[in-house]
Amino acid sequence: MAASSKKSPEEELKDINEELKTMGFDNMGEYLAAMQKNVKKMANLQRDGAKMAGVLKNCNKCQSVGEKRCTGCFLVWYCGRDCQSQDWANHKEDCKKTRKKYEEVEFMELAKYVTAISLDQKEGCEAHHGIRTGPKVAQFVVKVQIALDGSDGMLVYNKDRDVQYTMSYKSSLGNKIKQQIENNDFMSIKKGYFYSIIRDGKNLINPQILPPETW
Repeated sequence: MAASSKKSPEEELKDINEELKTMGFDNMGEYLAAMQKNVKKMANLQRDGAKMAGVLKNCNKCQSVGEKRCTGCFLVWYCGRDCQSQDWANHKEDCKKTRKKYEEVEFMELAKYVTAISLDQKEGCEAHHGIRTGPKVAQFVVKVQIALDGSDGMLVYNKDRDVQYTMSYKSSLGNKIKQQIENNDFMSIKKGYFYSIIRDGKNLINPQILPPETW
């Protein structure tokens, strides 16, 4: 019987390390750190481009820097209450249309806990287990990560990690979000940012992709 040509885990790891060396990295840690640095750099460039295009934190009325979101759609910015009030007649119909686009999240029922690891230079490494949906605020940006191995189950969480769950890309909302990510995935990292709200105890997400965050 012919011997199996399948490599052992040790041999596969050796091949990976040799390939990394040809790319100028001594180990996987260096490679991942460089990738993360490039991802953040690209995110900053995209955010700068969004600011120049007037779609990121620009007052919808006077076009100056906006720090206040519309509390109806949460996707439009204003510099203050005066501009928001003056622009309401112009924004009212679009606001209603945007609010209708928020869809309820269908949580996946998992046989085992989802574990996510967050790394912070000051706090170190922290593991988060299971579905957590207890945010400090009712409106926030979430990151949606498509499974890198192509399996179903997109991990969703906010910056503070007090919201964390998995949703299927086979659901109506999940499919729209997956398409948005794939159509805007310039670095092949399979993730995107979206605005989420909690209303009447339900998690809702607007499937319109946002400019990338740096977290």
